[in-house]
Amino acid sequence: GEVKWRMHEAFYVCVFLFLLPLAVGVLVGGLGYHNWFLIFISAKALSSDSVRVALVSQILSLSLIFAGVFYLVKKRNRESLRMLGFRKVSLVKLIVFPVLAVGVIMLFNMFYFAIYMNVIGHHPETQFVGKLISNADHGRQALYLMLFVVIWGPIVEEVIFRGFIYSAMRRAAGFKIAALCSSLLFAMFHFEMGIFLPIAFMGIVFSYLFERTKSIYPGMITHMAWNLMSFAAVFLFRG
Repeated sequence: GEVKWRMHEAFYVCVFLFLLPLAVGVLVGGLGYHNWFLIFISAKALSSDSVRVALVSQILSLSLIFAGVFYLVKKRNRESLRMLGFRKVSLVKLIVFPVLAVGVIMLFNMFYFAIYMNVIGHHPETQFVGKLISNADHGRQALYLMLFVVIWGPIVEEVIFRGFIYSAMRRAAGFKIAALCSSLLFAMFHFEMGIFLPIAFMGIVFSYLFERTKSIYPGMITHMAWNLMSFAAVFLFRG
């Protein structure tokens, strides 16, 4: 069945997605620590303090929005969490679909980066989180970053972008427009122009998995697997 929440509620969530991290970043460390500004700083120039403050602001803001989505679904609209995508699926869909999805994303990225290198002449700048990973120490900071990037981040983002925002758009405009628009928002949220298209493409893949299975779990697993590979690549081969 269709979800009860509407586009205006998805719009409110989008506003908070873009403004709350900025507000929290200012409160916990100052405007200069926000990820929109840190992307212009090289990884080597990032201080340990900036890594800590940026990570805390991201976790706090996303967690607050995550809680807000649950409030809108459960309290305001009196919906079951099944409508957010918390539905059981077969073991095959939990294994085969993510493997295929990671393969498709990997192929897209190979073509994209090959074209980007030929046209621009250099590899795209690493995204904000990538810079934090490059500058993290080998102790608790790296562990917290890994937990956020590989586990908490994908869970929260899939619930917000696919379970809530995509579902509202799907009700209003159908699969194609909902998948495209929610994925563009997903890419804009990560705020990295050099890899905007790969992130948007990932959003479309996650939307397709959600549409095909009616469950949020295959997308979460794919998201976690991709982020784990990305984290390992950046952390192990950082300069």
